[in-house]
Amino acid sequence: MLVVESLSAGYPGRPVLAEVSFTLAPQEMVGLVGPNGAGKSTLLKALLGLLPQVSGRVWLELRPLLHQRQRVAYIPQRSEIDWDYPITVEQVVRLGCGGRRSPQVLSTLERLGLLALRRRRIGALSGGQQQRVFLARALVQGADVFCLDEPLTGVDAHAEQVILDVLTELRQNGAMILVSTHHWGEFLQQMNRVMLLNQRLIAVGTPQEVMTPEFLQHTYAKNPSSFNLERQKPPLFC
Repeated sequence: MLVVESLSAGYPGRPVLAEVSFTLAPQEMVGLVGPNGAGKSTLLKALLGLLPQVSGRVWLELRPLLHQRQRVAYIPQRSEIDWDYPITVEQVVRLGCGGRRSPQVLSTLERLGLLALRRRRIGALSGGQQQRVFLARALVQGADVFCLDEPLTGVDAHAEQVILDVLTELRQNGAMILVSTHHWGEFLQQMNRVMLLNQRLIAVGTPQEVMTPEFLQHTYAKNPSSFNLERQKPPLFC
């Protein structure tokens, strides 16, 4: 289980997250929902140590997550990637297994419909193809935890369905998945739980419990107050 305890994080002189606590279990997919600037991307980066953790702890199976980062695959927002960098599809995916040539790379490219594009520069791809490339890189990493930041933004219907199918398969195989998203509706209905976030945790629960006018109003307010639908507190470790 992934356990996040009172995590606060942000940028120098500008804290973004305050005292966020939650758990993530195997075979569970949890959605992060909140307005722009709410701290969704900050949370994902702070888990991985890509941003400083001001306070709090993050554990994976009773060990600090920062000591086992290879077990976590991270797919950033497309806007954060330099698409002009001269690298091919296959080279990007090979980064997931340390740059080595591996039969798994080609089989994963084929699985995601990218094999014919393996020698193409990533900047020449469509948005949906680009997102599938980075999903393929995450898959060959063999991670246990998957953190995805807006994976459905700017993708076509075919790419969206491929991504959803892969996430479903990963969850069935025991993965823990944390997804930041602005896509509501059917996508959120597939989540085990949804976390409403606006600099701090507003509410946690099933999509039916938290995607209500009352909770959404608090989440998107300038000065939101906190609700927490989870009765059980995350375990603490010394």
